[in-house]
Parts: sequence; C-alpha cells; structure tokens
Amino acid sequence: MKILVLSTLGILLCSTNTKAQVGINTPTPNSTLVVEGSYEGAYKNITANTNLTIQDQYLTVTGSSAVNITLPDGTVTNSFSGRIYHVKNNSTQDVTLSGFGGTQLIRITAAGNAPSYTIPSGSYAEIIKNEQSDAAVPLWELSFFGIPTPPNIKALTYIKKTVTPIDGSTPTNSTVNIGNISLRFNGTSSNAANIEYNVSVANHVTILYHKAGSGGASLEEWGRQASLANTWYSFTGENGNATRDINPNNRDIGYALIILHNTKEVYRVTANVNGDISSSGGVPSVASSVTLFVEKLD
Repeated sequence: MKILVLSTLGILLCSTNTKAQVGINTPTPNSTLVVEGSYEGAYKNITANTNLTIQDQYLTVTGSSAVNITLPDGTVTNSFSGRIYHVKNNSTQDVTLSGFGGTQLIRITAAGNAPSYTIPSGSYAEIIKNEQSDAAVPLWELSFFGIPTPPNIKALTYIKKTVTPIDGSTPTNSTVNIGNISLRFNGTSSNAANIEYNVSVANHVTILYHKAGSGGASLEEWGRQASLANTWYSFTGENGNATRDINPNNRDIGYALIILHNTKEVYRVTANVNGDISSSGGVPSVASSVTLFVEKLD
C-alpha cells in the first residue's frame, strides 16, 4: 500500500511538472485544479480564545463565553495571500475576530478598516488574506458576512416604474404588476387623473388613500370595493375628504394602502408625479413624468 501511494503521488507530481492543470476524478481538467467530487477541509470546534494557523480553515464557536479569534501575522514574506478562514458563531456570545497583535487591519468595507470585527451570535463570516504585507494597510478582507433571519421576517418585494413624458401611451406604459395586483396612472396629459388598480383574482378590497396638493381637497379617503378580476378601478371613496385624482401640474403627492381580503395581501403605493417644470435658479428643467412605487407588504 505504501508503494502504491508513493507511486501515485510520484505520477501526480510528475504530471504537474508537464501539465498546467491537475484533475481529480477527471481526465480532462480545464482549470489549474479540478475536483470532481467532495473535498475535506480542516474543521475545528472551539470554545475559548484561539490563534489561527496554517492548520485551520473552518471554525465553529460554541459555548457561553466570549471568544477572541486572532488571525496570523500578515506581514511575513510570502504572506499566503488567498488563504480563507470560515467562522460560524454558534455560541450565545459575540465572537471577536482580531488582526495579529490587535493592530493589523481588516478591511470591512471599501472605506472602513478596523483591527477587529464582531461576529454576533448565530452569524457567519468569511475572511481572506490579501496581497499586502505592510501593517500600515489592511492585510485581510472581510469577503462575506451572513446574519440569520428569524422565520417570521421576510424580504420586502417591490416594483418601481417611471414614465416620461406623460402622453397618450402613459396608461399602458405606466402599468406595474406585482403579486395579484396591477396599478397605473390613467392620465394622458399633466392634468388631473387617477391612479387605478386591477386585481388578477376577484377580491373584496379596502383602500386608505392619502393625497396632498393644490389640485383639490387633501388629507385622506377610505373606501371599499368588490373588485372583479381584470377590471380597472379608481380608488373608491366612502369616507373622508381627499379627492381621488392626482394632478401632475400641481406636483400632487399620493400614497395608499390597499388590502385584498380574499387573497390576504397588503400593498403600499406611492405616486410621484410632475408636469413640465422649467429651469430655475440653476436647476435644470424636468419633463412631465409619473413614477409608481409599489410594495407588497405581506
């Protein structure tokens, strides 16, 4: 068995002298090293302060004590640029990742460097050695940082669309679609017009609409509408004193909360509208436009 291992190693070493690529489980490597299969990296579970070495790669921190992990000296000749360490904090305390001697720097952001970085409980960090060896500059790069998300927290989904100028095509071109609702500005000029909605599934709809501007009464309006699928509706009002129209020439501002009761969805709509605005005081002119920003909140 020893002879076989040495022979295989000798063949591999010989092949690396004559060929730029090395393949494991593949006869045709197309990169410097190709591994067709899994590979093992050094794994260590720690509960106390640790100095990282060439023997480390993946580290998991457990326990209930604060732990400091110190990176190797990055000022040495041939300072192992490209070495990567992975740290997962499964402890109940923060983990501090420190540069060597507590002074060597870690680049956290493009403009932010620090001699240490805190990894909160439940979080993961990946750090890589860069090409520098001067302690006056960052020697390590924080290349990835992951924070756990509780199961009841979800990413915000939204869509934004801007149409300019306002013309006969605006009702079609301003249409935005998200979830089970579509919205549009139905005006073909910069005069007062309405924001309309269209549901893809029949729903009982409740709307709270706020509008401010000089094109009509401001404040808010509340309304309910039994809305059929694939039919356009303006914001129906039953109570309140805000007019449903919105006037780009007056730069009216409008926003609404829309609830679809059958499909249990909530949307927030913001309308940014303006007519043609002439240049003034060194500020350039602006053509008429409509921007609809719609967020799906549930």
